[in-house]
Amino acid sequence: MIQNGDCDLAHGSRKLAASKIIKPQTWLRRFTAKIFRGLAIYWMRVPASLSDTQCGFKIYRGEVARALFGACRSDGFMFDIEIILRARRKGYHIKEFPVEWTCDRDSRLSFTRSPKQIISELKTIKQTLQKEHA
Repeated sequence: MIQNGDCDLAHGSRKLAASKIIKPQTWLRRFTAKIFRGLAIYWMRVPASLSDTQCGFKIYRGEVARALFGACRSDGFMFDIEIILRARRKGYHIKEFPVEWTCDRDSRLSFTRSPKQIISELKTIKQTLQKEHA
């Protein structure tokens, strides 16, 4: 995808029909992921065409990665959202690819602590990007 010039960023997606899920997420994780997706699309303006912003499989062209990560201010769980938004503003093309994935039941996300942290990180990203482009 990247080598043949189809895109600047290639993101793995667990949501594509061709993806193979070996061990699925719990119903609670799937439910909260849907809520997060809504937040990402409607509040943060992440393109709805990206079906899975938090999948860890990502590939970047070298110069694109250096530019995006050099400008990134986030260092928490939500840095992916900042990278996507910065890529979009720079006009970089993002394409998704199917993955084979197994749920890690030993995730560091906590359903009691993480929602507050996620909202706080997203708010900081939104404010940072608004200030930069004011």
